[in-house]
Amino acid sequence: MANPKGNETGQGSPGDRNEFVEFYNAATNSVDLSKYLLSDGDAIDIIMPWTDERLIAQNVIYGTCILEPGHYAVILDPEYTEPGDFYQPYSFGDNTLIVTVDNTTIGNGLSVNDPVLLKDSLQNVISTYGTPWDSLDGVPFDPGDGISAERINPSAEDSENSWMPSLDYCTPGMENSVYCSGLWIDPISLHFTETYPSLPCTISIFFKNMGQDTLEDFRISLLYTDYLNLADSLKKAGETIYDKSLFPGLSDSASIIWENPPAGLFTFFVKALEASVSRMIRFGNMPGQIILSEIMFAPYLSKEWFELKNRYTEKCSLDFLYVSGNDSAPVSLALDPLCFAVICEDSSEFLSSYINFTGTLFQPKTWPIMNNSADSIKILGLCGTQIDAFSYVFSSWENGYSLERVCDDVPSDVSGNWSRCVSPEGGTPGAINSVGAVLPQFSGSLSVSPNPFSPDGDGIDETCVLAVSLGSYPEIMKIKIYDVTGHLVRTFESVEHQMIQYFIWDGREESGKKLDPGIYIILLSAKTADGKSYSIKTTVVLAEKL
Repeated sequence: MANPKGNETGQGSPGDRNEFVEFYNAATNSVDLSKYLLSDGDAIDIIMPWTDERLIAQNVIYGTCILEPGHYAVILDPEYTEPGDFYQPYSFGDNTLIVTVDNTTIGNGLSVNDPVLLKDSLQNVISTYGTPWDSLDGVPFDPGDGISAERINPSAEDSENSWMPSLDYCTPGMENSVYCSGLWIDPISLHFTETYPSLPCTISIFFKNMGQDTLEDFRISLLYTDYLNLADSLKKAGETIYDKSLFPGLSDSASIIWENPPAGLFTFFVKALEASVSRMIRFGNMPGQIILSEIMFAPYLSKEWFELKNRYTEKCSLDFLYVSGNDSAPVSLALDPLCFAVICEDSSEFLSSYINFTGTLFQPKTWPIMNNSADSIKILGLCGTQIDAFSYVFSSWENGYSLERVCDDVPSDVSGNWSRCVSPEGGTPGAINSVGAVLPQFSGSLSVSPNPFSPDGDGIDETCVLAVSLGSYPEIMKIKIYDVTGHLVRTFESVEHQMIQYFIWDGREESGKKLDPGIYIILLSAKTADGKSYSIKTTVVLAEKL
């Protein structure tokens, strides 16, 4: 645990106080850890018994350095019991041995770039984390704020493929959340090319035998299920896109061609023997699990930042490349369900500007500067799969106000789905956007939400979302909005071949002038590919500020 939850610096901050290193005794005999040394590449520590009785933990062992066979030991920072933010946050497995080091920090304070080496008394290296002999691979890495790096299997070599961010924040003194004893499938290497709808989709899978037995052959299946319905890993009619016997002795990967992927948001399950892994992916323009939610490209006093949001009730580990213009910055983090993460240019300045921020904060090693006049931001997966993207043009408001997404469920590039933040602080990082609107629940083919709405600058119900669902692909679609006198005030038109489409109205006419409060009539006319014509009318109330 090199990146404890919370701020790294400042009085009472967790900093290095909540760092830890876990050992597992895979031998059949007891081990005296006091005969070993620990190093982060910068400093060497002697392992000592833990004696501080202020430790808040039940069913643990301390006061000794003897680690029994098949048990875990956790090295805590000597200052772990000192008061401050995130005070003694960890729960330990039963009979965990708690030890510490002979000075004030583990190493000279662990960073996410530090390897960790266990040495004997003669300084022979016994075990490592971070492949210290290879500075060009992907370990060490930053698993995310408050998330540990876990080894997949105690017998696995220290390599790039043997470590993953914990799926349960951290598991000190317990079996790792990513543990696998047999066939292992790397969830990050479940790759999907972004080719829909023009070309077939190529899916790549990496697997590895983490056990001791030779696998002569195994059967691998790739399933998908619509995430908007019940997501499970059971085979159903139409869900299997690949089912075949493979021979791992010949290869450690498989590539699958999917000829006609449907548009939508899906969870994919790969199953092979007892191993399985799932990953959410989107085809077409529908928003995925992770979306761009807010962009501060023209700050006043602080530095630039942007916000991501996990839209679903399922945790997501991200390992992607953020791109702005022609530059890029690698980012790796885990995002909790329905939570936010801010990627920032300078974390210290960000926290000084937004003192109430409580989400996940990440500062990349490099920062692609966002152009104030116009730019495009893309979130790309490691294989180039586009997670989300948005191109903006600077409007007339002054610096220091962010650009906020109006509706999470509407694609980024839909006109009107981004607007200037109306919060007095100029941004709402880690919180619901000040101009946010909720997607209407379909009661018919044309729905409006919220209704009424009030674009008065108070950050509540600033816009309404017009949602159209015709049950077939439209060739022509036009929405006209009239006042009660029959005067046409706004027109939306689309030629996209999507069965469900969204339009955002901010209560203004075509010229940008604010309209008066009152009742407005919405008329939808459309013609679909199967020859049907539609003419649907509804109303919306533009309310005045109370």
